[in-house]
Amino acid sequence: MICRACTAEIPPSARFCPQCGTPVAGAGIGVIPATDRLELLKDYIPPELASKIINAGKKIESERRHVTVMFADVTGFTALSEHYDPEVISDLLNECFKGLVSIVHKYEGTIDKFIGDAVMVIFGAPLAHENDPERAVRCTLEMMDDIKRFNLVSQLNLSNPVTLHIGLHSGIVIAGNVGSNLRMNYSVVGDTVNLSSRLAHLAPPGEIFLSEATFKSVSNLAIADGPFRVSIRGKAEPVVVYKLRAIKEILGYDSHRPAGKHFVGREREIEKIDKLLEFSKKFNGFHLFVKGEAGIGKSRLKDEVYRLAIAKAIAPREGFCSGFEINTPYFLWNTLIRSILQIDLDTPEREILTILQERAAVLKIQKVIPYIAAILGIRHDDLGDEEGTVRKQKIFDAVIGLLDNYVRKHRTIFILEDLHWIDKFSQELLYYMFSGHKSPPTLIVGFYRPEYAHARSMESFGDVINLSRLTKEDSKALIRMQLEADIIPPSIEEVVLTRSEGNPFY
Repeated sequence: MICRACTAEIPPSARFCPQCGTPVAGAGIGVIPATDRLELLKDYIPPELASKIINAGKKIESERRHVTVMFADVTGFTALSEHYDPEVISDLLNECFKGLVSIVHKYEGTIDKFIGDAVMVIFGAPLAHENDPERAVRCTLEMMDDIKRFNLVSQLNLSNPVTLHIGLHSGIVIAGNVGSNLRMNYSVVGDTVNLSSRLAHLAPPGEIFLSEATFKSVSNLAIADGPFRVSIRGKAEPVVVYKLRAIKEILGYDSHRPAGKHFVGREREIEKIDKLLEFSKKFNGFHLFVKGEAGIGKSRLKDEVYRLAIAKAIAPREGFCSGFEINTPYFLWNTLIRSILQIDLDTPEREILTILQERAAVLKIQKVIPYIAAILGIRHDDLGDEEGTVRKQKIFDAVIGLLDNYVRKHRTIFILEDLHWIDKFSQELLYYMFSGHKSPPTLIVGFYRPEYAHARSMESFGDVINLSRLTKEDSKALIRMQLEADIIPPSIEEVVLTRSEGNPFY
């Protein structure tokens, strides 16, 4: 049970809430049955996000969390309020925030509060992801685009467009219930919040300021100006900031991303992959699935697959799924085809069509160009007007034909990353390929977390590597390697072992 007043957990035998003192005796007075928690959350956040928070099983209690805090301040409404009725301004502001909030929910951030024309958002509490800084950065850029859209579609003739200025900072906060027994909300407090607010205030209209901590977390992705040193009220020393411009869309394997220096406890897995690579050319379509929880080492193992493959003169080609693209049809195959044809995500459409024509001539697949273009999100003049099921079948056959012809001319393997985020159409094509024995004659390696909804059916088509948590001895070895020390004080070693529970990421 949880308290209606403060949402704290209440022991079954308690007569009063241990957090705020609200009485719980009687016919359910002051308490919310666990089955009603989801409905309570759904009033404030999207149902799918509410479900994730409930399923995480976290108590809403004070705890130290590493989060990224965003302050986004909308400017321009104060000037408008001098010329329009307050109700008009209120409706306009609500319409503006409606678009911004939907973007926050897309990236699974938590709206902490609205402060006048500003909104405070938390990434990392109560729901945490391994890439919260990236989610925050992508969210800010999309919010900037949405403000431009709002200015275009606004019913008012805005001579001075509405703009945003945003600040982001990552760091430690205290997250939990904040307030008194009269009013209590889930929030975060700490210097991280203060600095984020200061950066938003400092940023000019249309600009996004990142703290040094946030920039370091996304430095392999972010395109930013800086560093700049700025004076912040309340800070004795100048603070380093960056002006965010854009995100680099890295297609598949990032050769500039340094692989982890240390790799322990995966000798059997490496031996198996090495043997499969050795005989990859002899396979008539072999599938290997690598399953493991977040942080368990799937990406690190993938780095080893690349290293071993390249050493054997095998060119890996990678398609990936994204938590931001689960509603984008064929996104997995879009990224794999771009990897095969060496087309960057930001390549102009006209250039893509030229490359596609050239590659298709070499692979002798000119007839399927319109359908490959459709996968890449490009409308081709020769694309037919077939009904949905007919077009889907032609797209399936076009992709399978492309992969098959490519494999017969190149020594390669295919890597499919983050299948737990696969979109519906990509999954249908993947199942059609595997179940119909239409896979290209090479090794295909899929990586995913246990929550991959189609894992059981897909695993029937190949071998599975279940990445388990590291043993205590392997964990100790990794600690020594990370700290570059032969002897670790037992107290420190025990803390790390207890908190990480064998997960290398933690």
